[in-house]
Amino acid sequence: MRIFGLALIMAAFIAGCAAPQRPITIKGSAIVPEVAELDAMARGMRLKEKAREAQKQEQKPDAPSTDDAINGYLQKALGHMEANPAASLLIYEKILSIDPARWDAHYNAGIIYLKHKDFERAEQQFYSALKNNGPKDKVYGAIGAVQMLKGRDSSAADNLKLALEHEKGKTTLLNLAGIHQRLNNRQEAFKYFKMLEGLSPTEPEINYSMGVFLYKYAEFQEALKYFNAAYEADKKDPRILTGKAQTLLKLYNYEAALAAYRDASILDPNDATVYKNMGIIYELYLEDLDNAIANYLLAFAKGGPGSDELKAWIDVVSSRIEAKGRLK
Repeated sequence: MRIFGLALIMAAFIAGCAAPQRPITIKGSAIVPEVAELDAMARGMRLKEKAREAQKQEQKPDAPSTDDAINGYLQKALGHMEANPAASLLIYEKILSIDPARWDAHYNAGIIYLKHKDFERAEQQFYSALKNNGPKDKVYGAIGAVQMLKGRDSSAADNLKLALEHEKGKTTLLNLAGIHQRLNNRQEAFKYFKMLEGLSPTEPEINYSMGVFLYKYAEFQEALKYFNAAYEADKKDPRILTGKAQTLLKLYNYEAALAAYRDASILDPNDATVYKNMGIIYELYLEDLDNAIANYLLAFAKGGPGSDELKAWIDVVSSRIEAKGRLK
């Protein structure tokens, strides 16, 4: 059988499949949270900071005008964080030229660098935030996330544990669980996942992550429970459905796996991997070559990595269909 590679979206978190020659993969990972979560934390901390500043202003109506200027710059910078991060970064630099001790400006500048994968500058800004009395749970958590993305797992774990000493935040626990899962420290990873579950037992991201973790250790029935729980809480995330589909495939429930993949394709119609995976199920497990090639053709039309190999395989399956027709 010709081998063609499918993109391994889960990196090191998901390995193995029902068909070793042509792996079906779960797309997406909840183990390393998106940097947007850190950005959201920065926004939340800034709101608290503004509330404290407002109280100070009431007590000191004659506060220096420099504070008003910085607060105005901060407001403007936050407004640009998503749509125009370069403009936001320039504003943070302006703030730091006025007052180099603003931890929040250092922190948010670090967020922007992190989102653009400039890990060295991000780490420098986070350490500056720490030096200037930034909240230790947020700053140590951000430093740990940078180091994790740089592959420095030991240093990352040390900083994330420091963050936990101050607050048991979801992002920090996810990152710690991810590090130990990557290092195959099953018991440590499980400990942090259970802490996450205790924080928010119905949180879809946490249930999804637990499903991925259990899948890795071949606990497919338990993994399915968590994917189902995640789906009940969030029916619009295709990652959950692809995780559920992969798990159902491991449990030899091919029709249910196909149904989950079909639902995922509705949520994300441009994901070629979903159509490839449906094609594989039809071809290898249900021996339905017509539906297999229909899905392979849809996958090819979407493009993406492996298109040339997929086209070659489509030719092979087409030849098999033609030969089968001649035998009738």
